[in-house]
Amino acid sequence: MDRLSSGFALLFVLFFLVGCPQRTQELLPETQERAYRRGQSLQREGNHREALIAFEEVIAGRAKAPESHLEVGLIYLNKIKDPVSAYYHFNRYLAIKPDGEHASRVKEQITASVKDFMRSLPGEPLMDEVERLDVYTRLQATEEQNTALRGEVSRLRSELAQWQERSGTLAQEVSSFRNQPTRQAAIAPIVVEQRTILPNSPAAQGGRTYTVQAGDTLSKISREMYGNAGRWQDIFAANREVLPSQNALRPGQVLRIP
Repeated sequence: MDRLSSGFALLFVLFFLVGCPQRTQELLPETQERAYRRGQSLQREGNHREALIAFEEVIAGRAKAPESHLEVGLIYLNKIKDPVSAYYHFNRYLAIKPDGEHASRVKEQITASVKDFMRSLPGEPLMDEVERLDVYTRLQATEEQNTALRGEVSRLRSELAQWQERSGTLAQEVSSFRNQPTRQAAIAPIVVEQRTILPNSPAAQGGRTYTVQAGDTLSKISREMYGNAGRWQDIFAANREVLPSQNALRPGQVLRIP
């Protein structure tokens, strides 16, 4: 293969890596991610708020991050004294790993977070335990929304850093390639994959489509297609004929993107 062909191959690989930061990240075990290890190091140094940001970066970048949810819950409960946020993250751990090695410990921490919250409420005569639990439920729902927003901010920061680092590398490779002597090379024709389109499929009805991958969620697809995880409901509404529920995604499904 001559130098020009090698250069095109190199550029293709670089563009693929730049365009797929999250897919590459998912190949690593959660506890081996750079952000997770940074969070552990910051915890050992006593910098719990920066550690919190590092663990939330892992949560934002992965479909499932139970160990990071556990670490975040412990920081909120024991260091920041925010039992509502701790309760949310402990429950996320159990939802992902109900039989995980830390499951019994997490259940104990959930009980502790509820007790801490109850003790923080004013003991007025008109506020009985049912009313307190109702307040707790509403606060916990608010915390879910706040956590999603914090995760989105953390994810965007991480992606920006990755793009800046990889764009610098790409610029260096392009500059090096331009400075090399060129020789005429045959460029292979591009073969476009042919697919059979069913009459009632989203592709046949026009507009953008998305093929569901393993580990996808509607929020994740929304973030990838719109840069905003909050438009998952639009995608769900546009595909009700193939999605009986928001959790009914199957790898290989073709969804219409409104």
